Amino acid sequence: MGIELTHEEGDVVQKVSEQGVIVHACNCLGAWGSGIALQLKQQFPAAYKVYEQHCKRDNSIEDIFGTCLLIPPQPADYEATTRSSTANKAVWIACLFTSVGYGKPNKQRGNPGVSSKQDIIAATGTSLMSSLLQWQDARSDEVEVENEAEVSGAAQPGDIFCPKFNAGSFNVPWEKTEELIEQKWGDVDVKWTVVSK
Repeated sequence: MGIELTHEEGDVVQKVSEQGVIVHACNCLGAWGSGIALQLKQQFPAAYKVYEQHCKRDNSIEDIFGTCLLIPPQPADYEATTRSSTANKAVWIACLFTSVGYGKPNKQRGNPGVSSKQDIIAATGTSLMSSLLQWQDARSDEVEVENEAEVSGAAQPGDIFCPKFNAGSFNVPWEKTEELIEQKWGDVDVKWTVVSK
């Protein structure tokens, strides 16, 4: 059957289903500072801490550039009653490391700025493959996720939801990213919903 790729309007955080996966592009520096990343940081602060620690723990940016970090639902996020749009909704977050830095270069902060479009597209391809392998592993009986202590029960990641990642701050035409999603995930039986405002 293969991937069922659909498009909807709205807010990806509100549209994501229980045990759904929000896929987004991010930098390798541990900063979710704008766009969907900032929204995720505000909505899922415990998941953000997992991402931040992952970036800070690795010895080299090259170790994580072009990979994915699949963060399982964090109890502190889905049990929080103050987050009205996702209260009691356990959500997985797939961080695709498609750019080394963000915004304009800033040597004082160690930020080289947004990677080139060519590098972002290449990293998107490898990070989508990484996300697919991790999603499949998490759905198998041999689940091994980085933050296993924080996994909510034996739940498995479900359908995929994403904004038009790479098209915002990273300035890559959405069609290039969508083409890669279809190439890398095309044979997988999954519903993948692209949500745009």
